[in-house]
Amino acid sequence: MACNIYEDPDLTMKVSYNKGARRKGWEREEKVVDIYESADMLTGPRLNPSRKGRGARTQKRPPAVQRNSYKAAALILGLLCLLLLAGISVLLILYLPISLKSKQPNLTCQIQTKEKQNQSDTEWQEFRLSHFYYASAEKKNWTESRKNCQRRGGDLVIINSFEKQKFIQRMKIHGDSWIGLQTSDKWNVKWTWVDGSEPRYSAWKQGVNINPEAESRGYIDQQGLWMRNKNGLKHWICEKKNY
Repeated sequence: MACNIYEDPDLTMKVSYNKGARRKGWEREEKVVDIYESADMLTGPRLNPSRKGRGARTQKRPPAVQRNSYKAAALILGLLCLLLLAGISVLLILYLPISLKSKQPNLTCQIQTKEKQNQSDTEWQEFRLSHFYYASAEKKNWTESRKNCQRRGGDLVIINSFEKQKFIQRMKIHGDSWIGLQTSDKWNVKWTWVDGSEPRYSAWKQGVNINPEAESRGYIDQQGLWMRNKNGLKHWICEKKNY
């Protein structure tokens, strides 16, 4: 019977042997012994020692293609870092001059404001160490003139003594100037100062009708004499206390 070497081996084998020769009419005794072979010994993979050694060596060292891919990835990452640093440097170079220019006008405006404030302070004239007076070079109506004095920390001038009247006359005024004299209360019209007090002293120009009329305002001429008007553009004189 032909035997196929590629067929799976029979894991069990039966072997017969004679326990002894036939002697003196003894019958031959045969026993059958089953021999089992380990399945692992027969069915396990037959490894080639030479191939196994080569596999161990190749695991220790990655292929050349894999090493090249690692180098390429590291190179690309390095280039990206360089580009990022270059971009940040360019942004800083472009941003710093712009920020400095944007801050420079603010500093200029602050300096100009301080200079104007110092100039306006020098225009104030002192009287008895208690009050300062300012004569404007501009022209406004009575209401706007008073607002300007209030922004400067004072109000339109109140002339309530002969001594202050003489001081105002000696001031360098540029022409007809509003003072803090006005009429109030339509039903009981009378002259009052901007602080609500009534005049205790007056220096009306001769021939001026001093009878109070509604919405009348007082001003002084170039000689410092009082006159009246309801509206118009004039210079003005401010007064503030020396605290």
